[in-house]
Amino acid sequence: MLIYGWRTKMLGTENTPTVCPSCGQHQQYLSVGQRYVHIFWIPVFPLTKSGYLTCNHCKSARTTKEFTPTERQAFSRTKGNYRTPVWLFTGAIVIALAVAWGIWEDQKAERRTSQFLREPKAGDMYIIKVKDPAEKKLPFGVLKIQSVQGEQLELRPSSWAYPSKSSVDRDLSKKKTIQPDYWTPKVVTVNKTDIVKLDVVEVVREGN
Repeated sequence: MLIYGWRTKMLGTENTPTVCPSCGQHQQYLSVGQRYVHIFWIPVFPLTKSGYLTCNHCKSARTTKEFTPTERQAFSRTKGNYRTPVWLFTGAIVIALAVAWGIWEDQKAERRTSQFLREPKAGDMYIIKVKDPAEKKLPFGVLKIQSVQGEQLELRPSSWAYPSKSSVDRDLSKKKTIQPDYWTPKVVTVNKTDIVKLDVVEVVREGN
């Protein structure tokens, strides 16, 4: 279950010359808090600063919404004395790094795929996406290079089709390709230049 919400980090407390409306004494303390969003109690990003007034004489306490105009002015001046802690951006920083890492990994995979397509080797497996509307429920498949003869490639299609790339990745990680019924007996010969006509999502090469 995802636990999320907002909390307040107290930043500091100062004396304020304002008059307590409950007892009329000048003994109020103004506390400044920083509200922030958290997920599993990990701070993600800060929200607005909030104020709390406590009377040291009668112990009455009020939040920003209950401040008088004079107290609001005092709060506006005071909250500028306190900076938002950097650690309240922890979650946002982690998310940004994760997104950057994902983009970098995708770009690296694209470069690797382009290189393997230009320099095919026997044993390479092409994860392809079929554009035929009749195969829209199981659009993914695998082609394996049996041999490379000059500009000609001998490809063996998989006998299994998949609904998503992740399901292909799962079977490849489980070494399902070594099962006797995984590949069809049919071998297709194509030119290297024709490979670009296929929607090759990824090239899997042993050892890479």
